[in-house]
Amino acid sequence: GTPKKDAAAVSASRSADQILARYVQAVGGDSSLQAAKTQVEKGTVNLGNGVQFPAEIYTKSPGMRSMTMHLPTGDSVEVVNGPSGWSLVPGRPVHEMNSSDLLAAHLDADLQFPANIKTLFPAIQVGPDTEIDGHKVNVIVANSLGLPPVELYFDADSGLLIRMVRFVESPLGRSPTQIDFSDYRVVAGIKVPYQHTISQPQGRFVVQLQEVQRNVSIEDSRFAEPVSGAITAAQ
Repeated sequence: GTPKKDAAAVSASRSADQILARYVQAVGGDSSLQAAKTQVEKGTVNLGNGVQFPAEIYTKSPGMRSMTMHLPTGDSVEVVNGPSGWSLVPGRPVHEMNSSDLLAAHLDADLQFPANIKTLFPAIQVGPDTEIDGHKVNVIVANSLGLPPVELYFDADSGLLIRMVRFVESPLGRSPTQIDFSDYRVVAGIKVPYQHTISQPQGRFVVQLQEVQRNVSIEDSRFAEPVSGAITAAQ
């Protein structure tokens, strides 16, 4: 039979440069982004069905980020510190990140991410406009040499990033992670998404922030590699 035309596949209404420039302005401008040196976030991780745990995220430029989730059995920790990254859950040994894990972690750790997209991804293509929840979005596909692509979706009206789809290599092939960003609020002149909805093949969870601080002192020791024996039950 005759192949059906994809009704959602329309041409792009903006160039990649226009989309990225609007994103930088939408979050607060380049000067405000460059002024951000640290960020501390506190909130909860909601696993659904009323199950949620407190969490803290510490980020420090350049390229340092630590996320701790307090579980009944102990702390689950994920850390990236420059070229190294690892994760640790109670009862298991430290897991070192591979190259695609590190790319994903560095995206989360970059406080100047809106301004650094062109540097992080040498090859950027604009995709056809589409819709998310009834809103028109502009699409960019960003590529790094030898690593899986990252898809970025921007609200066509506000210019803000509302979805990121990225992939990590696994024994079963590329594993996708979709992150939806919402509830943007202004912190120290920058719009920050207070809600992150993370969808993966193994499940879905929501990070809901209650408090965000910028440019507060963070010791480098917070990003040191965790020791399995040092993980204890949360108080």
